[in-house]
Amino acid sequence: MSLIQQKYINGISNPYYEPNTFIGGVSTDVPDKLVLASKLGINASNIPYFKIIGSDVEAYIDIDYEITGTQSFRDNLNLTYFKCLEGRLKKGISSNIFGGCANLQYFEAVGLTYIGYGFLQSTPNLIEIKMPALTDPSSETNAFVGVNPDCDIYVPIEAMTANNGYPLGVLYSTGNWEVNYIGYVDNPLDFNTELGGVQNILTSRALVGEKIGVKAARIVNLSIDSDRIKFKVLAPSYSIASYAFQNDQNLTFYNDSDLVVGFGSNAFYNCGVSQLTFNGVINFNSGGTFRNMSNLTSLVMNNCVTWRGGQSIRNTPLLVNWEMPSLEAILSGNLTFYDFNTNLTAKKLKQAGPTVGDDTMFTNASGNRTIKVHEFLATSNGGLADEDLQYLKDSRGYTVEFYDDNGDYVSTL
Repeated sequence: MSLIQQKYINGISNPYYEPNTFIGGVSTDVPDKLVLASKLGINASNIPYFKIIGSDVEAYIDIDYEITGTQSFRDNLNLTYFKCLEGRLKKGISSNIFGGCANLQYFEAVGLTYIGYGFLQSTPNLIEIKMPALTDPSSETNAFVGVNPDCDIYVPIEAMTANNGYPLGVLYSTGNWEVNYIGYVDNPLDFNTELGGVQNILTSRALVGEKIGVKAARIVNLSIDSDRIKFKVLAPSYSIASYAFQNDQNLTFYNDSDLVVGFGSNAFYNCGVSQLTFNGVINFNSGGTFRNMSNLTSLVMNNCVTWRGGQSIRNTPLLVNWEMPSLEAILSGNLTFYDFNTNLTAKKLKQAGPTVGDDTMFTNASGNRTIKVHEFLATSNGGLADEDLQYLKDSRGYTVEFYDDNGDYVSTL
């Protein structure tokens, strides 16, 4: 008998094929290669080697394939692992191919570039996912819904930017996994965010992500120093989660380069932080964000153009000087800056509230402070000054100064 003839004895089991597909726990569900072929959507002739070992199955598949059928392994409670080690499986297109496999622990497919709807959905015992070729940005963002939150996920370094310069959406849309980008080496000198005082609390990417409202898959280069943590948030921009640092007395500063563009409500309410830098914020729109912050001394938002939010700054007694060089319009009225106790420099400001009347935005402001705004507001109210500014001068003891387009002093109200 020739070697070739020996290889194809019944097309079942022989010693001349090195298996490239391993499936755990399914020997009763997949008793032969015909059943396996139907689950994978290929012809049985493309499985020249098939063998059952205990409760597991191993096979050699000689063709590249995509799973498009609806049967596959969905809701199979016997499946414990699936490994395609030669890259034959290219795409998992149909829905929930491995969804509901509650006892699945390991999944590896080295050639898989795309995964579809619910690909590994509801797999709470998954320990490890390896997809070193996953780069298709059209992969369904809910493919990992219900995957074990502590699962280790490995994808190629290209997945960091495969989505038009952003990480693949599937990696961070529905979970907070600490994704490992194969080939990427953390660089502690490459960071865009610093948080002070939380070095003993936010000790992992998952904890950092949960705190600020960014999935851990978008956080790299985390380093922990004696008084701060530093890390890089991968694009796109993000908003700090509502209540993220409410009542937090550990945070001492939050310095972001330009990725934070907004805040959930009360993000820093009653927080003990002293310094905040958010130069990515263009349009501020959040209530109670910087309220009851007795230690706040510095709030830097150099690129903020518009401001809206009830009681967005209130009871910040140490915020003596606040410069907003790009601010052009305050769009909210009632109690926007309640209990204001600050020298505000906003020389481009041409709108102080939704009307030119008294919008009560500065109710109960402290006296002996100065506000510097654009000269337009000196006559915006039918030739008179905006009434909110008039209120500051007449009722709260503020000095109101007006400046021209070049930032030069013009007059005092």
